[in-house]
Amino acid sequence: MGGLGTLRFRRAAAVAATAALAAASVRALGACILADPPAELPPSTLHRPVIYQDEVVPPQPVIPAQAWPRDFLIPIEVFSGTSSFWWQFWVDYPNTLCFREFHQDSTGDGGATPPIDIPAPCTPDPSSCHVVQVFVALDFNDHFRHVPDQYGADSVTWLYDPSESGGCPVYDAGPFADGAVLDGGE
Repeated sequence: MGGLGTLRFRRAAAVAATAALAAASVRALGACILADPPAELPPSTLHRPVIYQDEVVPPQPVIPAQAWPRDFLIPIEVFSGTSSFWWQFWVDYPNTLCFREFHQDSTGDGGATPPIDIPAPCTPDPSSCHVVQVFVALDFNDHFRHVPDQYGADSVTWLYDPSESGGCPVYDAGPFADGAVLDGGE
């Protein structure tokens, strides 16, 4: 029986030695892999276009009735490495899309672009108040033409008050921009 026990001991020792060698090899290989820093993904260069709100013409927030503009000038900066983007002109969004156009700058280098010059595509009904908006985005969803792509959109908004009485209702989202009405603690 001594021979069988010795044989089992040698096999067990050989298996243990092989396992220890394999474990040491895996640890050594793992140490080499972990010593290298992880590869970084290149940063995305795509960002939504930005409207320079303080430079739009006509100035915000109200378009007087007697001064419905012949042109809207919208200064934009595109940070995507390309100067191409879409813009949309809406009256009472999402009710009336007056105009939608693709803008392509021939330089294609991104950055500030010449202002979009929009000849007033439609004149709102002068018997009621209207909200006029221009949206810019790299692209809009094919199925829902008013929904921007994953990079988002920027917009500029005016209130068209044809009566000039200041009687147009104005939505106030409240102090937390969530539409909540505070009761004042009374």
